[in-house]
Order: sequence, then structure tokens, then C-alpha cells
Amino acid sequence: MDILKGVRVAFARERLLSLVEFAQQSARLRSKPAATVTEHGVFALYEHQVQGLPGIRLNVSGGESEDETWLTVVYIRKEALPTPVPTTIEVTIKS
Repeated sequence: MDILKGVRVAFARERLLSLVEFAQQSARLRSKPAATVTEHGVFALYEHQVQGLPGIRLNVSGGESEDETWLTVVYIRKEALPTPVPTTIEVTIKS
């Protein structure tokens, strides 16, 4: 019986998640899409504002697809901090 109960709970959970996803998508369809960057309001950057930032590539073309990619964001990994060099200040703080 416990296995059957677990299956029912899993089914009910998946169904609930599907209904929530449906409701979210339906709400998005009812709203008017933003026509300009300033109307969007949530995330608004112009090309000249991101040009030259680390991990940002603009107007990338080539590869397998014939499509041109306007914006590519590369995940930048955090580097380890350098080990501090002992100084007289550090010795003074520890004393």
C-alpha cells in the first residue's frame, strides 16, 4: 500500500506542477509584450552599455548554424584569492 500511496503522491505533485506552469504561461499570454527596451522595465541594457564587458560577446556569427547571435554571455568563474603575504600589520593585529 505504501508504494501505491507514493505513486499517487508523485502523480499529484507532477499534475500540480503542470497546472502551475500552465497558469504562468497563460498569464504571460494575456500581457502585452514589450515593444521597446524601456517598456520592458525588468532588464534593460543597450548594446553600447555592455560592449567591452568581460564575458560579453556581441554579434557572433558562424558555427553550425547560419543564424547570427546578437548577444552571448560567458559564465565567468570566480578565481581563488591570493594568499596574503605576512606583513608587520598582520603581526601587529595578531599580537
